[in-house]
Amino acid sequence: MPNTTQLDPALCADRLEKEGDIQAARIIRELAAECLALKPRKCSPLPHRDDVLTIEESWEFWRDIVSNPDGSLNIEQIKRELCDYGNVLNYAAIVYDHATGGKCTKPLTYPSVAISLIDDHVTELSDEAIKESQEATNQAPVHVLFVKGKPVAASDTPYSLSLYGDQTAIH
Repeated sequence: MPNTTQLDPALCADRLEKEGDIQAARIIRELAAECLALKPRKCSPLPHRDDVLTIEESWEFWRDIVSNPDGSLNIEQIKRELCDYGNVLNYAAIVYDHATGGKCTKPLTYPSVAISLIDDHVTELSDEAIKESQEATNQAPVHVLFVKGKPVAASDTPYSLSLYGDQTAIH
């Protein structure tokens, strides 16, 4: 386990100021204030239950699957079921990792937590796409129609305007 030490941001900032690094001290104070302002986020109520089966409930499910007709355990069937279960655990970890943007890789994560993380990731991706679209729109060339030396909105003119690359035609 790595050796970790909890540091007080105010003490770090004070030390940096004494060493003359005012900008770094200011950044540490700002980041500390932002972190302290964060509020814990509640998971939204979901229709999914996080109930965990008891051992007996689980056994009731598996008993007929892994038992022989005489009630003894079918070792070969147990091996097959454990192999399938191991594969499901591996697949779940891969899917959770992808669906949450790397925030969750534990296959036994409660469904409500995984779903909340997936929702957050989808929201982040949507926000990013919207921002990129807005930036692309803001960087697009703007064409202004001048009539008699004055800029005019296209909707204010009886003309139709066609743009062909760098050429403009008024019809």
